[in-house]
Amino acid sequence: MLKVYTGKPLFDQPHIEALYPNWGRRSSTRWSDQAFKCLTEPVVEVVSDPTLADYLLLPHNWNLVKNNKDYLADWENLIKSSGKKIIVFNPGDDGEPVKLKNAIIFRHSQYQSSLLSNEIIMPGYVEDLGVSGVTVQTKRPKPIIGFCGWAKSASWWQNLKTIIKAEITYPLYKRQGLFWRKRILGFLKQSNLIDTNLIIRGSYSGNEKTIELDPKLAREEYINNVTNSDFTLCVRGDGNFSTRFYEVLSLGRLPLFIDTDCVLPLEDKINYDEIMVRVNYLDLKQVDQIISQAYQSWSEAEYAIRQQKAREIFEQYLRLDKFLTLTLTKEFLRQYA
Repeated sequence: MLKVYTGKPLFDQPHIEALYPNWGRRSSTRWSDQAFKCLTEPVVEVVSDPTLADYLLLPHNWNLVKNNKDYLADWENLIKSSGKKIIVFNPGDDGEPVKLKNAIIFRHSQYQSSLLSNEIIMPGYVEDLGVSGVTVQTKRPKPIIGFCGWAKSASWWQNLKTIIKAEITYPLYKRQGLFWRKRILGFLKQSNLIDTNLIIRGSYSGNEKTIELDPKLAREEYINNVTNSDFTLCVRGDGNFSTRFYEVLSLGRLPLFIDTDCVLPLEDKINYDEIMVRVNYLDLKQVDQIISQAYQSWSEAEYAIRQQKAREIFEQYLRLDKFLTLTLTKEFLRQYA
């Protein structure tokens, strides 16, 4: 097991999720925190002496300490004096470089064109929705494309702000999730090559402050929408990654993945094109043709195998406990030396 030195954690900041098995985790009933139920066994050994450690490990997520100059200065001194690399977790939407020398960065969001040699893309923090078993969808004459979530503006003012923010502030591939969802769903709804299964909401359902209906009902609707569809639209949010992508795989379903210069975890080990249909963001006007052509080229047996493989890959590589066990090893991290 990888030996890490964490220094003295800050008393007023929560520790990283990878240390939940070592130090415990907060008690929560929020479905978004169910992703960490699988973390029951330690994935690292915490040592009290940095000379005994394979790596240093920042015990807090980067966004919580990036402005704490004194705290980071202490780490810089230790990195220099010990000659060891430090592992840093930077989950969430932030795609900016982590300014800490000799660091190996685990992050959710990044662009393929901007990926640094010391960055490791990790799967979104999601609950294993298929842990109790998944069903295999039978092949239909036309594929059903599902989506349940935020894809409309709550008011004309929000719509105006979205347009200004999306179309003026960012280049095309960096425009945020709401812009893409509205645009892609518009193309899909007009097509006679596919059928749709859509539940469109006017606010983000992953936050208690913005959800517009009972969270339990919202979650049930979401899961049913995925399982009753052949594909689920998965496109970036504020960050350049899709949490939904991993939830779909956990249920043994196939993502319709919109590639906005994305990086996926463990791309050297996982053939993602076996378990999804990928559409480049520049080809959205042909999205229905691309997915229909792929779907129609598969036999009934091949379609079933792809669903089973989606579940297997999530369970073996992308569920948080498995991913951390695979990557927090000397053998894996050696390539970032």
